[in-house]
Amino acid sequence: MIDARGCKVGLLAGQIARILTGKHKPTYTPAHNAGDYVVVTNAEKVVFSGEKWQQKLYRWHTGYPGGLKEVKAKDMFLKHPDSILRKAVSGMLPKNKLRKVRMRKLRIYVGPEHPHEEQVCKGFHYRLRESAANKQEETLTLEAITEMARDPSAYITKLGDAVLTLTPHGSGTILSVQEPPSSSGSSAEVPQQRTYQAGRARRMRRMERMRSLVGEVQAKEAKEKAKRERLY
Repeated sequence: MIDARGCKVGLLAGQIARILTGKHKPTYTPAHNAGDYVVVTNAEKVVFSGEKWQQKLYRWHTGYPGGLKEVKAKDMFLKHPDSILRKAVSGMLPKNKLRKVRMRKLRIYVGPEHPHEEQVCKGFHYRLRESAANKQEETLTLEAITEMARDPSAYITKLGDAVLTLTPHGSGTILSVQEPPSSSGSSAEVPQQRTYQAGRARRMRRMERMRSLVGEVQAKEAKEKAKRERLY
């Protein structure tokens, strides 16, 4: 059981294709149909990244001369909301005779209602939903840090129990993470502070390593040249 609300089409289709082929089982065999049934709800709430709703095209041919047809993802979604995810899963399955058989195990429904309440594995539905929530939380955190990096003039924010501070430093930026004292320690403890310096300092260290390597190579060549001169 998978709830497609807010899920990206490509990532969700990859998970579904893995379950339909049975790769999540230790008894997986490529030549056998060992996959499980998958029920997807809220298929009309999937999302595309970027401008794929306008740019992505679905093409097919009628079989007659000049019969090449194409439709945008947005127009197909308005007519058949479940076709977007169905075509994505079909494209990720192996192109063999088992693809049609495996696609029969995929049941996609628009909205939260479905007639398979008695057959759904509750535990697997919970694990998928939990992993999707964790992924969304991680994405939001990275977006928050990216937004902070755009204007690093003493920007201070709080994520969870930690306080993040961005300050400009030369051609780079310093990100300071100040964590609260642990509950087991005394109140007089100083909060642990970690400072990550990027930009100029990292480039300087890289240049020093390159200079040392070039110096070693030049010294080795000079030694070999002196040895050749002694021989001749």
